[in-house]
Amino acid sequence: MMSTMLMSRKSKAIAAWCGVLFLVLCIHFYISYNGIEIFSGARELYGTRYRDPAPYDRDTQIKTIKRPPLPPLNPGHIRKQLYTPPPKEEKKQRFPQTLVIGTGKCGTRALLDYLGMHPYVACATREVHFFDKDENFKRGLNWYKAQMPRSYSNQMTIEKSPSYVEHPRTPLVARKINKDMRILWVVKDPVVRLMSVMALHYSNLGEKYREPFLQRVNGTITIKKDYYPLWRGEYVLHLRRWLKYFPLAQIHVLDGTDLVKDPVTEIQEVESFLELPPLLGPQNFYYNVSKGFYCMVPFSATSPQCLGSSKGRKHPVLNATVKTLLYDFFRPYNEQFFKLLGKRFNWEPKD
Repeated sequence: MMSTMLMSRKSKAIAAWCGVLFLVLCIHFYISYNGIEIFSGARELYGTRYRDPAPYDRDTQIKTIKRPPLPPLNPGHIRKQLYTPPPKEEKKQRFPQTLVIGTGKCGTRALLDYLGMHPYVACATREVHFFDKDENFKRGLNWYKAQMPRSYSNQMTIEKSPSYVEHPRTPLVARKINKDMRILWVVKDPVVRLMSVMALHYSNLGEKYREPFLQRVNGTITIKKDYYPLWRGEYVLHLRRWLKYFPLAQIHVLDGTDLVKDPVTEIQEVESFLELPPLLGPQNFYYNVSKGFYCMVPFSATSPQCLGSSKGRKHPVLNATVKTLLYDFFRPYNEQFFKLLGKRFNWEPKD
């Protein structure tokens, strides 16, 4: 009887091992059938699952993007040779080391998204508006930190709210948080920026375009100087306020038009200013003919990612008289801004 029991147990064990062997063979044939190649180089970088995607070529008019070898398969996965977190360290929320302070309708979202491709950067996903909105400021610094993404100590946390630049409280409190804070400020030809504001405003209202920045005084058409969107484009007034709290060496100002036309050069200058490893380059951008601007090719993706459909609206067309009035109005502010900044942008009327 004892020998019969032993034989029964041995048969069950053999059956179990046969089942395991059958399962392994099934998995092997499944992997082979689906064309998933496993080899040491890919396993070292990405684990055991790797498939090399084809170059992106959506339109025959668009130059095919040549992706670097062995791109990651899963979104959010960064190749080991690009970024290595500190050993034995967990992510945590930190105060930002860099603020994108404005100006609205100049390209702040594009700048943040471009920087978000950098593996040594952790960007807040939404505009926090801590410094410029009383209801948020009253919540305190702990609340502000809690809005930040989790990051490692060798990553730079960046937050963007495009009206920070105009609020008088922002530079004072930002300096108290971190006197070494880096400031990124995107500006644009103030006339072009004003037309972008008008395009957004009347698009949202669904109304015919008007010119609320004009007024008639004694039968003469003049600029309405107290119109808020005009004041936002008087950049020198805001720069003077920020220079009371931060040296110019900690403030990097870039032209949003240049960012759209040549994102590689502009983002590499920002990398240098922030002292980030120089990783972003032509391989991270692709020109979309139908949209008329560059899209992103993150390290963690295999196809381009474009800004939302709200970007690139058609601007209202100014008649020659109104255009002259606006450029004459902004020119003195621009000249003072260029002098204080130490560099000049091409902000004269284009034919």
